[in-house]
Amino acid sequence: RGAMDSWPAMTKWDIPYLRSRFGSQRVKCGEDDDGNKVKIRLDHFLRYMQDQRDDSPLYVFDADYGDEGRETRPLLDDIQVPSYFTEDLFQHVGEDRRPPYRWMLLGPKRSGSSIHIDPLATSAWNAIISGRKRWAIFPPGTPRSAVKPQRWLDRPDHEAIDWFLWELESIKKSLPPHQQPL
Repeated sequence: RGAMDSWPAMTKWDIPYLRSRFGSQRVKCGEDDDGNKVKIRLDHFLRYMQDQRDDSPLYVFDADYGDEGRETRPLLDDIQVPSYFTEDLFQHVGEDRRPPYRWMLLGPKRSGSSIHIDPLATSAWNAIISGRKRWAIFPPGTPRSAVKPQRWLDRPDHEAIDWFLWELESIKKSLPPHQQPL
């Protein structure tokens, strides 16, 4: 607790601030069918975020916001890696060879990614500036088929909110105590 209390982001980062300071900047909010980034102006996304009523809303998942030369780079001045997470082995490969390692996520209610394992076996940390986020963290060794049962895979879409609403409870009932999620 308290790891973010001194961050300027905790008091500065609200919708009016982001809109006025970075509204004209383009952020990633998805990929097209060919895997190309889909970008939108931040002010347009913020308006969508406030007005949308989608079952599965879009969300910003932007790995480039802190890159050198980006007008959104000053956002990095408002946060600090907590002391618990300062060890970073990827820093030794150099910035040009380093895989993505920081993201700005921004979205309305019901948005989010479906159940997954983070790439490269990373140990990501998250900081919630506003709102809330749900996690289900399964112990190592929990079978993939238990976490993503066939009935889930057979569905036409795999929305995060649906997994939490319709799958998690039955998954918990089917798992032994040592495989229960946190």
